[in-house]
Amino acid sequence: MVFLYPILFSLLAFRYFKTRKNAPLSWFLVLYYLLSSVTANYLYFSNSFSEFQNINITLHSVIYHFFCLFLFIEGFYQIEKSTDIELPYIQFGRLVFFLVPLIIFSFISIYDSINLLRKTSGMGIVEMRYAYNQRVLYDSRTGLLISYVKNLASILYPICIFFFFYIIHYYPSKILFATLLIISSLSIGVHGLTIAGRDSMVQWIIMFGCNYLLFKHLITKYLKRKILLIGSFLIIISSVVIVFITMQRFGDRPKDVVDSSLSYFGQGFINFSKYFELFPDGSFFGKMTFPALFPVEERVSPANVNDNFPGISFFLNVFPTMIGSFYMDFGYLGTIVLSLLIFLLLLLIKRLYIKSFTYCFLFILILQVLICGLFWFMHTSLMFQKIFLLLLLISIYKKLTQSLT
Repeated sequence: MVFLYPILFSLLAFRYFKTRKNAPLSWFLVLYYLLSSVTANYLYFSNSFSEFQNINITLHSVIYHFFCLFLFIEGFYQIEKSTDIELPYIQFGRLVFFLVPLIIFSFISIYDSINLLRKTSGMGIVEMRYAYNQRVLYDSRTGLLISYVKNLASILYPICIFFFFYIIHYYPSKILFATLLIISSLSIGVHGLTIAGRDSMVQWIIMFGCNYLLFKHLITKYLKRKILLIGSFLIIISSVVIVFITMQRFGDRPKDVVDSSLSYFGQGFINFSKYFELFPDGSFFGKMTFPALFPVEERVSPANVNDNFPGISFFLNVFPTMIGSFYMDFGYLGTIVLSLLIFLLLLLIKRLYIKSFTYCFLFILILQVLICGLFWFMHTSLMFQKIFLLLLLISIYKKLTQSLT
């Protein structure tokens, strides 16, 4: 039944086709998920990927999975289509008060990550990744403040990309600030290198492309060429690093690199069916995906989840899409209820639209969740969830204030 995914996403793409110019990011999201589902079919039916061939993919699991994903994508589409995100013009002198701390935090994060890489320079990629998974890679590390700064920089990297485009558009003469912002956005990629990961660089590449789509209709042809030149240079470097890490972790033959990359991109639509079979009753009921709602001693880490299920032979640290993460946490009924509630939240956010940076940031963070959601629900960070909630509350306040005046 895995073949149903491309059919369903193709129908969804047809639905969004007419509005693709007004909602380019929603159009991109559907094509992104569609391509992943096509890749999943190749993985499932190819003889090269034996780990996927014994997973039973039922009609029930496919319809359930697609329905929940549809609620997330459709909610985002309603926001983008109906609000036509407008960018507020702010005087540069006022912007500096926000941009300078953002740049400083990001550069501190990059500096610290480089120092960590120096400390692990004698370790191989496989050894680093194993030590990270066992939570002993930097077990002697102390300093809550630097961890706080790095976490903040990793969350706000798409805001750095956003302001890179914003400065290029409104203040093309401020090339130094634009340069510092695009360098700042790389903090997530450098941090990813400290744990021998590829996710962060993939995220950066996609979020850069999404911000380009967001600003494309505003930017002159000359600036587009300049941005594409800068972006292409950084994307090529990131891609080389991704390939290097892939070769070190999964084999240095071209076939190993290709197979690993295809598995990385398409496995979520296969692995979900295994989660669907294993966790119909749920497991943690929010303690893993929304830890901000629970005391510290009750929170569950998404790392090494097999430790919590000694009787399950299936390796759980794989990509099951964000719906798989929710399903493991909340179970069958819980995930449907959660998906419907988030859909209603997205419709609420649609009605909160005002021309402000707060709303733009909220929009970008939702997009980031959906981009990463192809793999798993990555945004379990307490800080991310608190920042999102803060932006939501500010948006509600601004909307109410506007309505009363």
